[in-house]
Amino acid sequence: MPGGPKSREELAKDLASFANHLSGVIVIGMAEHHWVPSRAFDVDLGDQHLRDFHQRIASSTAPPIRWEPLRTENPANPGHGLLLIAVPPSPQAPHAITVTPTKPSTTTLRYPRRAGAKTGWLTETYVASAYHQRITAAADRRQRLRDIDQDLVTALASPRARSRNDLAQLYSDGSGI
Repeated sequence: MPGGPKSREELAKDLASFANHLSGVIVIGMAEHHWVPSRAFDVDLGDQHLRDFHQRIASSTAPPIRWEPLRTENPANPGHGLLLIAVPPSPQAPHAITVTPTKPSTTTLRYPRRAGAKTGWLTETYVASAYHQRITAAADRRQRLRDIDQDLVTALASPRARSRNDLAQLYSDGSGI
């Protein structure tokens, strides 16, 4: 995969736009013409290549984007084939592109979002709202963990949880928690 500034920026933009929206998959090793796949070509699927790829992504976005590589090896060319990059929607959104823009830009951090086959850019208001949602969701998760912890402590302290058999019963029927 070429590693020039334009390809690095495009990769960061695509991954961030998927993480900032509904998710997506990028196929590395598939040429396209007007967003239509036109031919497959083999890329290196080795561990070193994936480590380099991971570093490239981590250093091009903030916060770093979670992604999963899926290797599809070409039986005729072991160690090579298609690389699929699966990006789930991110609870850490919004993700910014941190690489230097290849086109003139008035902003250092740019926040992409997928809109069909195209990429749009988040407004300052949307970014502020996304940060608020991130912080609120994290607080909600922490509160849910505290609630579960308290429910467990209460269940364990109840007369029904005095023996291991009773505790196993609490877990199996869900009545104590």
